[in-house]
Amino acid sequence: MNIEELEKLNELKEKGILTQEEFDKKKEELLQSDKKNKETVSVENKNLDEELISKMNFIVLCWRAFVKGLKNCVNIKDRSSRLDYFGFLFILTMICVPIGTVASALEIDIIHLFLLIIFALPTVTLLIRRMKDTGTNPWWILTYFVPLVKQFFKGDEGVNKYGPAPTTSEKKENTIIIMYIIGYFVISGLSGGVVAGFQNSMSKAFVRDELETITQNVRIMYASASNYSTLNGKISYQVGIIGDKNCANSDCSDLKNALGYPMSIFPSEDARSWYIGYVVPENKMDEISDIAKNIEGCLGVSKKGSNQLFFNFK
Repeated sequence: MNIEELEKLNELKEKGILTQEEFDKKKEELLQSDKKNKETVSVENKNLDEELISKMNFIVLCWRAFVKGLKNCVNIKDRSSRLDYFGFLFILTMICVPIGTVASALEIDIIHLFLLIIFALPTVTLLIRRMKDTGTNPWWILTYFVPLVKQFFKGDEGVNKYGPAPTTSEKKENTIIIMYIIGYFVISGLSGGVVAGFQNSMSKAFVRDELETITQNVRIMYASASNYSTLNGKISYQVGIIGDKNCANSDCSDLKNALGYPMSIFPSEDARSWYIGYVVPENKMDEISDIAKNIEGCLGVSKKGSNQLFFNFK
């Protein structure tokens, strides 16, 4: 409000130039004028903010939304646009999906808990504000279907029962939604592929280490023996098998190889060499055969059925 004009009106009233009725009328006109000016400035500022948003690139907008979401992690009073919501989810996906996938592959559950502690609260409060932006009661987030659908709805224009509309750009909103959906499936696919490759490499390494350990231990134990005729039965459990620790008093069929499948160790017919019997997944037959062939002392590999390999060592 213009204080100087109000003081002049008050002075004119005190001097008797203006009656109380005229003073009240002039004051109301002054107040209305001031309100109109503020609304004009507000609209101009909003237009300016929207113009600035429209000029920002995709990554800047997403990172801005992500930081904003973290800062407002306890704010459930305001409204959040689709721009802020999906920008936050985009960065969150880029962070959590790769880390979470690798953590699952390595069986490091504490990382999942760590991510949950950091991001659960800001994600929930952001969803509450997103529901309010569409005029939806936030209690609906306790269901699955309503927030799943409503998160894509355009926010109410102007002021709704939950407050004024957040500054946004509809064009940028649509772009971020599309990029989020594409990004989610791409990063999930890439992460899954990388982890599958990693697990495959790890399983190969486990198989190689196990075969090398067995062959080395057998050679050490039988260094002075003329043959391997006694390499059968209980002696098989003493050659460094990686498997069930409680199988010492069981049959050889209880032995497990590095892939978790049955394994056995027994001498050849002339007792001058020995065999390691390996049951493996059918799709890994060739891979594991190649691993065994490159281990020192391997005389050959034979296949039986669709999933059994026999490695001959000396």
